[in-house]
Amino acid sequence: MIFGVLSDSHNVERPVISAVIEEFKIRGVELVLHCGDIIPQHLDADLFGGFKVVCALVHPQQILPEFVFPPAGWCFTKPQDRVVNLRDFLVYVGHQRSFDFLLGSETEFQKMMMELTKQYDGLRFVVSGHTHRQSFVGDGHIIFLNPGAIDGSVGDYEFAIIDSLKNEAIFSRLSKTKLVGSPYTIGIISDTGNVSERDKNFWRQLALEFKERDVSSVIHCGNLWLGDIGREEFSNLEVFFNVLPWQDLAAIKQWPGNWHKIDQQVPIVEIRGHHFYVDYSLGRQYSNHSEYEIGLHAGKLAEKFQQIDYVLGGGIANPLFEGDPDIGIINPGNARKQRKFVTVCLPRNEITFGSVRLN
Repeated sequence: MIFGVLSDSHNVERPVISAVIEEFKIRGVELVLHCGDIIPQHLDADLFGGFKVVCALVHPQQILPEFVFPPAGWCFTKPQDRVVNLRDFLVYVGHQRSFDFLLGSETEFQKMMMELTKQYDGLRFVVSGHTHRQSFVGDGHIIFLNPGAIDGSVGDYEFAIIDSLKNEAIFSRLSKTKLVGSPYTIGIISDTGNVSERDKNFWRQLALEFKERDVSSVIHCGNLWLGDIGREEFSNLEVFFNVLPWQDLAAIKQWPGNWHKIDQQVPIVEIRGHHFYVDYSLGRQYSNHSEYEIGLHAGKLAEKFQQIDYVLGGGIANPLFEGDPDIGIINPGNARKQRKFVTVCLPRNEITFGSVRLN
């Protein structure tokens, strides 16, 4: 099933909602999840294109007469009753749960997610809004996602899409300005380790995933087996790879010209005017900090290295995304253990968290 997820529509003009709904139709969405802060004027089945909608009510709305009866084809979730059954799994559709990630560490947040799965057997997705920041935390059991805000009070009109069959999450937006230039896509991976020994088809399958998404450049954040440098499957891609301090490149006399070692002193990768700061150790560091603290650290990096668009880390199994208003923070997850990867499509800043399919 494909879900379209939006939140915090507040007083946004109706044409903005209509435009997002059109995007949902183009992308094959079957059901819409609204994570709350909706006004009565938007409780309109036609405005939402006739989609079935699961909408989270915030605390004060529970007793307001305008929210007693949902529109046709809609259902409301309320505080203390946020979980809905969608076919073969459960989805938590709330509003303020994102605050737990904003103020608590990713490790603490994962524990809270596990408690939810104990309470609701079959819970697979948790979606929430409120903070107006796109964010994502995933593991092998449950995915948390904040689609950002559609009201556009801070930036663009943000939304997200979940494909439950592919186990894929896409963060997208409608820009307030007209974008210039053709889109191009960058693949991001980390922690492939000795995957070549565990799965002889992994690199071929990953190359196919990247081809389907029109990836032209790849950034490897670290923990790359030296024997995989220069892989033939990536011969048509520009690859930027990170070497860990304990790895010795002396044994490798040369590698193909399309593979580029990232400078550890100034670990900035520039691709068509966009700048990626790559530090493998940040994955573990960020897992012990709140979303707010992560944003502060990324801000300090931006002061030191000007024009950073994304901060990339590695070293932890679970993928992570924090959509700070100025800098996107990404840990793509463990490619060897969980087959995870990320793509970033520029200049529209659309971010996809995916998994390499098995043969």
